[in-house]
Amino acid sequence: MQIINKAIKKNFHILFNLLLILSIYIGFFFDENLTQGPQLDFEHALKQVKAFEENFKYTFLNYDKIENSTRISPVFTSTIYLINKFTDNIDITRFILLNLILLCQYVLFNCLKNSNLKLLFSDNQLLLISSIIYISPSFRANAIWPESSMLGLLFFLISLLCFLKFETNN
Repeated sequence: MQIINKAIKKNFHILFNLLLILSIYIGFFFDENLTQGPQLDFEHALKQVKAFEENFKYTFLNYDKIENSTRISPVFTSTIYLINKFTDNIDITRFILLNLILLCQYVLFNCLKNSNLKLLFSDNQLLLISSIIYISPSFRANAIWPESSMLGLLFFLISLLCFLKFETNN
C-alpha cells in the first residue's frame, strides 16, 4: 500500500492531467454543454457544411453570400466538411476535432516550459498549471462542441511556442 501511495504522490501531476482529460471524454459521451452556446453554434455550422457539400469551391470563395453565413471562419467550416467527408459521421468528426483541440494543453505546457516560468516551477508543476484549462467551462464546451475559436487558440499557442523557441535560440 505504501508503494502505491508513493507512486501516486510521485505521479500526481500525470494522474490529475489524465483525470481531467477523461472528464472531457465523459462530457463528450454525454453531450455536455455547460455554456449552452457552442452546441447551437456547431449545429448552425453544420448548415454551412451542407453548402460546402453542394458546391465546395463556390461556397469557399463566396462564403459571405451563402444562405446561412456567419462570422465563423470558412476554414473551420471547410475543416468540418473535409473531416466529415472521410468519416461520414458527425460524432466521429466531433471526436477528431475534440482531440485536436485537446492539443492546446500540450502546446501550452511547452510554451510554459520555454518561458521564464521554468525558472520558478518544475515541469510537474507546469503540467498542473497547463491542465487548468480543462476545468474551464468555456474550454470544455467549445472542445466538446467544436468551435472555431478553439482552433484559433491552438494556432495562437503554436505561434507563441515558435516565438518563444526563436527567442531562446536566437
